[in-house]
Amino acid sequence: MRRNRAFTLIELLVVIAIIAILAAILFPVFAQAKSAAKRSAALSNVKQLALGALMYSADNDDVFHPLVSWGGPGQPANIGGYAYQPWTWLDLPYMKTADLFTDPLAPSIEATPAGWPATTYKSLVPQFGLNYVGVAPYPATANPGVPTPRSQSALGSVASTVLMAAKFSNSEDNLGALGLYWWGVPAWTSPVAIDPPFCYNAPDYWCTDDWGSGGFYDATYLGGKVAAGAITGGVSMRGASDRTLSGGRATVAWADGHATVSAPGALAKGTNWYPNIPSGDVQLTNIEEFVRDNL
Repeated sequence: MRRNRAFTLIELLVVIAIIAILAAILFPVFAQAKSAAKRSAALSNVKQLALGALMYSADNDDVFHPLVSWGGPGQPANIGGYAYQPWTWLDLPYMKTADLFTDPLAPSIEATPAGWPATTYKSLVPQFGLNYVGVAPYPATANPGVPTPRSQSALGSVASTVLMAAKFSNSEDNLGALGLYWWGVPAWTSPVAIDPPFCYNAPDYWCTDDWGSGGFYDATYLGGKVAAGAITGGVSMRGASDRTLSGGRATVAWADGHATVSAPGALAKGTNWYPNIPSGDVQLTNIEEFVRDNL
C-alpha cells in the first residue's frame, strides 16, 4: 500500500522563500503599473478640461475664459459678498461632470462640507489650475487687476503655451476645505490657479509669486510640500520625493489642446530657475523663449 508523502520542513521553507522572492519582484511592478494607470487618467482628465476650455473660447469669439468672474447669474459661491465664478464653473457645461477636476495622482480633496453639492465643491477646489498669466493676464496698470483674456490667435505659439496643469490638492494646503487666498474683486483667487516660473516686472502682469524656495507657495501656502508644487508655483510635481524634484513630473495641457507629462525644467525655459533657487532670484534669460513657452 502507497503512503502519501508529506512535505518536509525544508521543502516548505524553500517554497515560502520562492513565493517571497516572486512577491518582492512583482509588487514593485504592480505599483509602477498602478502609478502609470493614474498618470494616464490624469493626462486624460487635463486634456478633457483643455478641450472644454477650447469649446468655451469657440463660443466666445476665440477668447479664453478668465481665471475667475465676479458677478452675474448662476454663480456657485459668494466671496466677501460678491458673486464668484471660477474658470471651472465656466468650463463645466462643456464637460457635464466635475469628476474631471480631480487628479488621480494627487491626495484626495478634503471631504465635501455639509450643505455643499459635490459638483459645486469640486469646481471650487479643483486639482488642476489655469495658467492665467498666459491666457487671461491681469495687467499691472490696474490694481488689484482686471483680467484680459486672450484669443488663441494672440498667443505666440498655442502648442507651446501652457493652458493648465495639475496643481496641489486642498488637502495639501494650510487652509480649510473651502479656504483660499484672494486679492480682492476683480482679481484672482488661489485655489484655481497656477503661476509661471517668472512673476515680476517683465512681462508686466500681476501674479502671485515666482517659482523657488522660501516664497509664498513654499513658506506660506503649501508648507514645503514639493510634490504639491511648493517650489513650482503650485504646479504639482508628482513623483518628487525631495527638494531636488528628482523624478517629479507635471501633468500639463497646452493651448492647442494636447497634453503631456513634463519635467519642471522644461516648463521653466527662458529663466534661470533651478530647484531651490530662492524665490525672487528667478530672472529671465531669454524673454522670447519664455513668452513663447509660458505666456
